[in-house]
Amino acid sequence: MNYLAVIPARGGSKTIKNKNLVKINGQPLIRYTLDAALKCKKISEICVSSEDSKILDYCKKFPITTIKRPKNLAKDSTPTHPVIKHCLKFYKKLKKVPKNVIILQPTSPLRNFKHINKAITKFEKYKNCETLVSCSQIPHNFEPNSLMIEKNGFLHFVKKKKIFNKHKKKKFFARNGAAIYITKYPLIKKKIFGSKILKFEMDEYSSIDIDNLYDLKIFELFMKHYK
Repeated sequence: MNYLAVIPARGGSKTIKNKNLVKINGQPLIRYTLDAALKCKKISEICVSSEDSKILDYCKKFPITTIKRPKNLAKDSTPTHPVIKHCLKFYKKLKKVPKNVIILQPTSPLRNFKHINKAITKFEKYKNCETLVSCSQIPHNFEPNSLMIEKNGFLHFVKKKKIFNKHKKKKFFARNGAAIYITKYPLIKKKIFGSKILKFEMDEYSSIDIDNLYDLKIFELFMKHYK
């Protein structure tokens, strides 16, 4: 198995009830990620990990694998890596070890199969990289030279050496909600990020991450414009 795509879909979201199954334009949020993964021919297998029976039942309609994870791996504080390790144990029992693992969060609905294909192509081009991370460039006003912190009731610049000209500032990038993470095996057994991390830049539009009701409304507006 060359590329195993893991979609971690927890059911207990507090910001939006049943977030992964909330319907937008007539289909559940998770459907956008399922469609993107299923259209990507380079992905060998797709699995959805969830503790929620409704999510798993919905996903069983598709030609993918569903893995029910224990509730202790479905808390607000649960990081992604233990969930991936749980999936790897499942496949190890089947004697199916992936060469690479792709993590696709279901909260990134505008990340499509073309993005995934391009990310895989770039990952394969740079043989010495260990991890690929999707990201977007942060606005210049969020760059470290522009950041301020409050101390004793007054604002102070975080960095002593300040650069105000945006054209002279360095470019900084932020992960865009785990839209696409690719990690080589066996590194993924220990951690998601290796020491050699490859950047896969995505635009702000494609990087939308549904975390709260505000994000959901923005996405709905995007979809109206998209049509």
